Amino acid sequence: MIYFFVSLVTYFCYQILKERKILISLNELDYDLKKFKGLVFSKKSFLTFELLGLIIVLMAFFFNSKVVGISMIVLYMLLSLLEIKNMSGKYKHDSKINRTILFVVLIYFVLFGLIVLNFCGYKNGYMVNDYTNFYYLIVIVFGYLLYVFTYICALAASKINKKIRQ
Repeated sequence: MIYFFVSLVTYFCYQILKERKILISLNELDYDLKKFKGLVFSKKSFLTFELLGLIIVLMAFFFNSKVVGISMIVLYMLLSLLEIKNMSGKYKHDSKINRTILFVVLIYFVLFGLIVLNFCGYKNGYMVNDYTNFYYLIVIVFGYLLYVFTYICALAASKINKKIRQ
């Protein structure tokens, strides 16, 4: 399990860089969610090197969690370095972006809070099975769908902004 938590360091580095790119795109579109929806559901956002994570998901069912953890560390380290190499642009913080970031962070806290609770239950003997390999599946799928989750969070933030203005 320690490999899972160590692998989350490189995972979060990549997700922060990816989220930064998404927020820059959202800023460039002047928070136009219809145009952003077209970007989210395009081939560009789905055909990425992050699809290599599917190999890790398959490995999770055939190898032990140490092998999968090290593979995840290497994959997300390489993806982070590639993202840093291609980094460009800046984004401005405003209330819409801040609310979108807040919703994304809350989703992450809920997801990883549930994983930590599940892990604590296993460590304390309340559960018999170790679900570490399923954690990799959940984390990789969630990271791959970050564009979609950010779009949903941006929709929620725009609705809250409309209610605040009324």
